[in-house]
Amino acid sequence: PYTFVTTKKELAEKAGIEVSASSVAVVDAGAANKEFAELVKKIQELKAKKEKKEKGE
Repeated sequence: PYTFVTTKKELAEKAGIEVSASSVAVVDAGAANKEFAELVKKIQELKAKKEKKEKGE
């Protein structure tokens, strides 16, 4: 899944790196796997809700 953030700086902060980034890829969430799975689920729910709204449902 993908989502958007306001700035490259914000993305870097959320990814835990010190330089601005235009994208990140999670190869192994490690100890944060549960939190990552919850984030993916939330993103999917928000996208589905947006698509449903756009279709007028």
